[in-house]
Amino acid sequence: MVQNTPPTQGPTMSTSASALANKGVLAAIGISCVVVVLLIAGLILWICCRHRLALRRAPLAAPLAMVFTDIENSTMLWEVCGDDMGLAVEIHHAIIRKHIEEFGAYEVKTIGDSFMIACSSLGDAQLMC
Repeated sequence: MVQNTPPTQGPTMSTSASALANKGVLAAIGISCVVVVLLIAGLILWICCRHRLALRRAPLAAPLAMVFTDIENSTMLWEVCGDDMGLAVEIHHAIIRKHIEEFGAYEVKTIGDSFMIACSSLGDAQLMC
């Protein structure tokens, strides 16, 4: 007589080993979440501190002078020079920001290739230019 026996399966985990593996996975996920939250919090803190340090240079009282920069005929230059103009604008930004730092000015905003810069006095603005 032939008996029907279920096929044998490979080794299985005991319930305690399975529970231990699940706890390990949960711990790894928890630690990963904590690390991500700490990284995000650190990034936010760094951005806020950097902004506050930049604001320390902003002129707070009169007299102050505003400097506006612009690359002359930049639209035509973009059409003619294409990719090279991107590098030129990066160099322009680096030079202007170096002058802002050197002369204690404050970058109010940048739009395209134009800067709006605040200086503590007309003399500072003239020196920066």
